Amino acid sequence: GEALAEELREELTRTAGLKVMGPKTSELLLAAGDSRTELAAEMDVTALLQGTVRVEGDALTMDARIINVPDGQPIWQASFAGPLSDLIRLQQDLLRSAVGAVSPRLDPDPVNGPRAEAGECSGVYEQFLRGKQLLATPYRSPDGQQKRARGEELIREATERDPDCAVAWEALAHIEFGYELAGFAKAGVAARRALALNDKLPVAWAILGEIAEQERRWSDAEEYFLRAISADPTSILANGWYAESLMARGRVREGLRHLLEALEREPASSVLHWRVMLNALYAREWELVLKHGRLADELRPGGSMEYVWFEQAYALLKLGEREAGLAMFDEWLAKSDEDWVEWYSQCVRAWVGDGPREGLPEAMAGTWAQIKGRKPDPWVVPMPAEAALITCDMWVGNGDLAVDVLLSVDVTELNFIMFLWPDGSQARQHPRFRALVKESGLLDYWRQWGWADLCEPVGADDFQCQ
Repeated sequence: GEALAEELREELTRTAGLKVMGPKTSELLLAAGDSRTELAAEMDVTALLQGTVRVEGDALTMDARIINVPDGQPIWQASFAGPLSDLIRLQQDLLRSAVGAVSPRLDPDPVNGPRAEAGECSGVYEQFLRGKQLLATPYRSPDGQQKRARGEELIREATERDPDCAVAWEALAHIEFGYELAGFAKAGVAARRALALNDKLPVAWAILGEIAEQERRWSDAEEYFLRAISADPTSILANGWYAESLMARGRVREGLRHLLEALEREPASSVLHWRVMLNALYAREWELVLKHGRLADELRPGGSMEYVWFEQAYALLKLGEREAGLAMFDEWLAKSDEDWVEWYSQCVRAWVGDGPREGLPEAMAGTWAQIKGRKPDPWVVPMPAEAALITCDMWVGNGDLAVDVLLSVDVTELNFIMFLWPDGSQARQHPRFRALVKESGLLDYWRQWGWADLCEPVGADDFQCQ
């Protein structure tokens, strides 16, 4: 049922003139109970589509209704029943009827075409939905790994049973995607197959955008991401990845503007608030960092602070709130027993003028010797040792070690994002950064699409960065 609701929502985003809220906002409204109407009005939602799905053998029934906001009264309700093999046609009948009830003057046919035509995927659509449902199982769930693995199996089987089911290929592309060459290759094949069948699938375009980004085909990536967002303006994945790519190219304020626009459709997404927070940090909007950090934490109580504490502590120090910022560093660094935590705590204090710098270069070199060549884990708490080395060298070093660490990771976005963070001036002046910009084609991209916030052209063939 939840997977079908998500397909319905993604289809509604294709209706010209209809503003549709994102999946997390829809989930929040669904769970709001008695306060749902008040919350919907606060989010500028004027109508809520609700429903239930029943499956009995090969028969399916969908009961749906639309509730008006703010009075909470039903303005439309209907039932749609038929065999499971007719599910996509029933889904489209429901959508046309619902759009007509909300705004009779709108064209109910999707401007980008449906995600699946009536008759397509008929033999595997239920299987696709069940797989999609299982893939949405939270990672923290006790049986999450088992359910997600079963979801992957169902999606793979769906593409084998019906090689012409585009939405199943799109789901498979997302399953295969990973920040490694083998994952890129498999995901790219599945995404291209999906788009050959239906060229308006947002996740498939976004995955091709990420692959192009990794391959430093900057202009191709830009076009792929924009096509993804055009196909579904509410896609958290497409909006988030596009903003991340803009950060990696130094167009931080453009990325921040884009994310704030995306939040208008998806204000309940903790992921989008975290991305706004990160972009705001790079844009040096410290108050905005703290605001969206609080919102991200409220939307995922106990589940997001471990990934946003550094940005909040950093913003506090930048705002001059030294005691609060240092306390937050101390609190989170205490959660690790790694040897580097001791010298990193000293480094933070040296940066704010509250401690000595002696011994830091030697300690950092020792840590780098221990971890060099390993695959970094970006989600380790409190932070990866690689990030500690980069930030400390940019704070109190000469940038050489930071550049060594940055270029040791074979992920293009991670390379460039850290080069372009607020305190990365020394790294941006480094000859290896200048060579990387030119060799990677980023300089040509800047000339075509717009310059990085901290960089500007010098003559016809050169540039300089702050």
